[in-house]
Amino acid sequence: MTVRSCRRAFEKGQADRRAHPLTSGAYKLRDVIDSLTKDLAAINEIRDYLLNRKGYARPAYLVRCTSDDMAIWLKGLPEDLAHQFGYDVLPAIDALQGDGVPHLYVDAAVRQFTRRIHVYVDDCEIQRIRLKSGIAGEYASIRSGYSDLYGLITNGLRITHDALQVSDQNKSSLSAADMDALHEIRLETL
Repeated sequence: MTVRSCRRAFEKGQADRRAHPLTSGAYKLRDVIDSLTKDLAAINEIRDYLLNRKGYARPAYLVRCTSDDMAIWLKGLPEDLAHQFGYDVLPAIDALQGDGVPHLYVDAAVRQFTRRIHVYVDDCEIQRIRLKSGIAGEYASIRSGYSDLYGLITNGLRITHDALQVSDQNKSSLSAADMDALHEIRLETL
């Protein structure tokens, strides 16, 4: 039997990315923001479906799933998010040098966001374990307007937006090679 966990999904994402490295990262962070925004829209659509607000036909298309497989999608979401952060987010931060961010800033960002992302993956695991016992509680939470999964996605968006700010605030007009050369000159003079 295969033991599933969000930590393993995250590690698999990292291993999968090594086969397809990124040369720049800002575009990938924007892609993840779009994806997470669609996940939020799906939760909102599921809420409308559960409250029967729009008179849905069965099966109803709910952005990321149908009404027939929404339980499967919701239960798989924590692992999917963990994989996405291993495959897309952390490698994208590491690739921001390709977007003109000096490597010193990239290195610092990788250290900072690695810690945040590991905590996030732990939060994903908590939700995965909670949902293993059944989906009825999550449906009730979604109906009431608060869902732990919604909060998990929102936290993922916050992390990804913060990572994108590293790119937006630290772009250099100098190329990465020029920044490395300046850094080497500065080190030689010390």
